[in-house]
Amino acid sequence: MKAYIAELESLVTQLEEENTELLREQEERHQKRLKELLERVTPVIVRKKPSQDLRRTNSMQW
Repeated sequence: MKAYIAELESLVTQLEEENTELLREQEERHQKRLKELLERVTPVIVRKKPSQDLRRTNSMQW
């Protein structure tokens, strides 16, 4: 019975280590993907709108 418990504890330890490694790899992939997406995004340039000044037209005689 003690050997069985020791084997289970060993398996639990192994699975916890594997889980930690997989979570780390997942986070690395997520960060890499985020970086790639940010590099591909074209920056949006905010342009100043031209002012809507009133202009004189020659279509009408005064």
